[in-house]
Amino acid sequence: MSITRPGPFLSKWAENGQRFDVPDNGADIANGKADIQTGFPEITMKSVINGGVPPWGQDHNGILYQITQAIQWTQAGGVPTFNQDFVNKNGGYSAGSILQGDDISKPWILWISVQDGNTNNPNGLDINNPSAQNGWRRYPIIEEKDGALLYYNDDGELAVATPSVSFTRYVSWSKGNDNNKGTDKGSPLKTIDKAIASSPSSGQIYIKILDTDTHYWMSSQDVYNLKDQDISNYDPGKIYSDSDGITQEPPSKLWYTIDIGSRTIIIQPYSDVEGQDFWDELLYSAQINMVDAYWGYCVDDAVLASRGIRRPVIKIMWCYGYSNNAYNHFITSYIAWCGINGISNAFSIEFYGCQFETHKIDDLNNTPFGANSGWARPGGNYIFNGCIFTKFCNDLTYYKYFFGGTEITSSSISFRRSNYFVDSLTNKGPLMILINAPINIFVNDGKPDKINNTNYKFIENNVEKFMSKGSTYYPASLKKIKNPSPHYAYLTTSFDINENI
Repeated sequence: MSITRPGPFLSKWAENGQRFDVPDNGADIANGKADIQTGFPEITMKSVINGGVPPWGQDHNGILYQITQAIQWTQAGGVPTFNQDFVNKNGGYSAGSILQGDDISKPWILWISVQDGNTNNPNGLDINNPSAQNGWRRYPIIEEKDGALLYYNDDGELAVATPSVSFTRYVSWSKGNDNNKGTDKGSPLKTIDKAIASSPSSGQIYIKILDTDTHYWMSSQDVYNLKDQDISNYDPGKIYSDSDGITQEPPSKLWYTIDIGSRTIIIQPYSDVEGQDFWDELLYSAQINMVDAYWGYCVDDAVLASRGIRRPVIKIMWCYGYSNNAYNHFITSYIAWCGINGISNAFSIEFYGCQFETHKIDDLNNTPFGANSGWARPGGNYIFNGCIFTKFCNDLTYYKYFFGGTEITSSSISFRRSNYFVDSLTNKGPLMILINAPINIFVNDGKPDKINNTNYKFIENNVEKFMSKGSTYYPASLKKIKNPSPHYAYLTTSFDINENI
């Protein structure tokens, strides 16, 4: 006789009936009550004539309710999570046990035990480590063979990364959709964040952004789905004081960072004029005439316009943050950039031929709050080549810095070839850097006038002039040390800083 697949429990036993919640132990055994460890006590197994007590029907219903509840959970596809009480009682999980991670935003994270009596909690382990960790491995098993890694991306998709193949994603705010794959110009993604999240969790990632678009540096996890709205209407939030009496924390408009992990991200423009990419032509010209293709990203805007291309604009997003005061009221207390974060000293991000602006710059200039951390957080390696910086906050009263923060970990900021800060020499703003953690600033141009054998001129490079101004740094963090030699605490540069400018 073959075994027939049973149907699921559509209802739990005694779902609408009278029942007791049967405890694990400690029931009133003398009165015939049951618990899990004892079951029905001996007194319920004697006749009433001999001093017995009838078992309670509510106990029958209660225990059958718990049993069918557990069976129903399994039939519905439920997977158990790590339970410390279970470990304490039963000595751990056996080899082959499969548990779900406790991050509800990533339900695809599963762990399989590779040892008996496993008392370790798998939550918090490296989700893309192919080796066993504390008696657990990711399930299905992540494997590494011949340099290729079977891994999970940030969206839970199983993918393969090979060190010999460059990984590329295309992004277009105007034409893209984050449901696309982004592997070619014909099906670009919409956001830079999605391009990062759908890439291998480590290694070198090229992200091509359409040059005619304005892109927005924002997380795809923003609670208001700004990427699906008219971004020009974005409101960074309201300013609340104690007198407003707000007792429930206002929702944050944006996720505060884009997490790069341990990736090396390279962001470059691409054009799509009649199917051609004139950026490739510029890079080829620079390579042939200067043996350095990256100078192609540094040509001035007039040259780009003559070729029908431009620098893509990246708008840096921000929002208000809130804290609970002594009167249990939520008040506005800081601003938060939608910034860059990753595994400390393990991530790198490079920008080529981009223009950076702050979204809602007038609002930012007028807000009476400082930032809790910079857009470029400590712990990373940041490289800029052929980039223009404009529309940054000029209000130095409250520190709204762009680089740095209070995390005690080192950063490196490199400006290579030509980069330009708009209007940086006509006033004291904008404030850019907080030096509360070690930062190395490297400037290297060696700029010729133009690409050899062409009339392609370069943008003006004024990075060193800008970075040598004391007003570029949050003043309280610019601490000079005289012994053993004059230099600034946490700051290393290849140029002098004039504190009077």
